[in-house]
Amino acid sequence: MRQLEQAIINGDTNTLYRTAHTLKSSSANIGAEDLSAIFKQLESCGKAGELVNARLLQKNLQQHYQQVITEIRKILDQ
Repeated sequence: MRQLEQAIINGDTNTLYRTAHTLKSSSANIGAEDLSAIFKQLESCGKAGELVNARLLQKNLQQHYQQVITEIRKILDQ
């Protein structure tokens, strides 16, 4: 996540694309489909060099990411 955030801050669309691609797949593998969909959009932003939309998605990303982390912690505490 930090690498993705840094890529957006630095305007590094190549790193944005690669990192979002990896996180998209990882999220899908654990069943976090909504989070994976956001990473897919960010992947497209990186590929297209579209940083404005990436920045807009970043806030939504943080919200979904925190929800997934909370759910994972609940599962691990069982």
